[in-house]
Amino acid sequence: MEAGPVSPKTKGTTRLTLQTTGGLDYDGGHLERHGVSPAGEVVDVPLHEHRVSLDFARLELSYERTFRENWDVWVRLPYEIKRRRASIVELAPATPEERAAIERNLAIHHPTRTLEGLSDARVLVARRLVGAGRAGAALDLAVGTTLPTGRTEGDPFVAGDAGLEHEHVQFGSGTFDPVLEAYYSAPLGPRWLVGGFFTGRIPFYDNDKTYRGSPEVNAGVSTLRRIGGRLSIQANLAGYYQDFAHWDGARDVNSGLRSLSGMLSATVALRGGVQLDVGLRLPIAQQTLLDGGDGFEPGPTVLVRASHTFGAQRSGPAEHRHGPAPDEHEHPAGAEDREGPESR
Repeated sequence: MEAGPVSPKTKGTTRLTLQTTGGLDYDGGHLERHGVSPAGEVVDVPLHEHRVSLDFARLELSYERTFRENWDVWVRLPYEIKRRRASIVELAPATPEERAAIERNLAIHHPTRTLEGLSDARVLVARRLVGAGRAGAALDLAVGTTLPTGRTEGDPFVAGDAGLEHEHVQFGSGTFDPVLEAYYSAPLGPRWLVGGFFTGRIPFYDNDKTYRGSPEVNAGVSTLRRIGGRLSIQANLAGYYQDFAHWDGARDVNSGLRSLSGMLSATVALRGGVQLDVGLRLPIAQQTLLDGGDGFEPGPTVLVRASHTFGAQRSGPAEHRHGPAPDEHEHPAGAEDREGPESR
């Protein structure tokens, strides 16, 4: 939203957005004592470590349409690319046969490879409440569901215990999950805007592979400063909480975390309703909910977004939602992407 009073949403306005989010060298790993024999049996081997790193890119196309004043429909279709690299760190002497068993075990758990595909789409209906709390303020409330468009995998713990190749990384939950979003903005003078945001996703049933994804919540505060007629600078502080995922009712020990991050971004409103955003998100703190849990340590994340607003829009700068970009705040290696030891 532009700095200053927030305008009502005008019927017939359409916004198309293409967003790219990318991160490099998200690092993780865990201790391991198991290998796989030439016959495919799980065997004990000397202590060693699996080191895993992840580079990712997320492309998201979103469509927003105001079908009546202050009522929108939002549709988001994301595509993800994840490049995983894995290696062995020896912590105790091992024979050549044990090293071979260690390598076979790494190959079935998280081999070096590039994974890509659609993740879960989202469809929401949004209502803008203008003048919420004070003159010139607005509250956007949206409710909807995810669509199970992302690829899912079977239980990796069962496969790992049997010495079978499997995949931890999932691109979706395989279920229709309710989602809720809220964005509040209020002007502080002609060039400043402050606000808060909240998003939540609540899986409530198992998919056909016995997986139930993690409930997720993201919330934070934000401030925006308009500079001149076309440029604005925004900063936000976001907290993310991910509860446990489950496989056939059993807790996934590699899910569950909380984190805190900050983001700086710049927005340029170009001619013809075109808007360009560039941002950098930096991690501040992260903690897994279980001491034995394992996850990726996040690195810097870069966001680039271009949008075009057209139709019956009101005059003025292109609109900028005061909060995180849709799904940008989500941990790229969360409950659906975690790497860890194969034991419950």
